Amino acid sequence: MEELLKQYGLALVFGNVLAERLGAPVPAMPTLVAAGAFAAHGDYPVLAVAALALAACVIGDGAWYAIGRIYGDRVLKFLCSISLSLDSCVP
Repeated sequence: MEELLKQYGLALVFGNVLAERLGAPVPAMPTLVAAGAFAAHGDYPVLAVAALALAACVIGDGAWYAIGRIYGDRVLKFLCSISLSLDSCVP
């Protein structure tokens, strides 16, 4: 993780958090912890790490909100069709 953060910098933080919020099965927490460690050492500005993570969360959640507003029933049916737990789906 350290080498990736050194190579790609804050773009990795933004991309990783955005991918997680959009539903990709990637964990964002290890990237955020590593970026926080770099920020604590002074390699990255703390506010930049926090602002990029927050922006990625807002963009990802906003995208799901817009998709839900426009295609709500179809998206819900699709997600229920691929869900492993059919008991938690709302018909």
